[in-house]
Amino acid sequence: FAREEPVTWCVSGLRAEVLRLTAELQEATRAQEQAARCGLALLEENGELRQRCRDLEGQLEALSREEGPAPAQGGPRR
Repeated sequence: FAREEPVTWCVSGLRAEVLRLTAELQEATRAQEQAARCGLALLEENGELRQRCRDLEGQLEALSREEGPAPAQGGPRR
């Protein structure tokens, strides 16, 4: 009868460890999901900023063509 006691303790200890590891895994999964959401938001914002930059560069180019060539920078001043 004394032999069953360590086996019971071992099984209950293993159950407790499985529960602990399961909770730890769930927390790690939640943290990874949050990090993935943040990363996705950053990628979307990056894409929007790149598009805005392209739009502004296009506007600058259009304005530069309308104004004509810029005056020479280093010539004598009057």
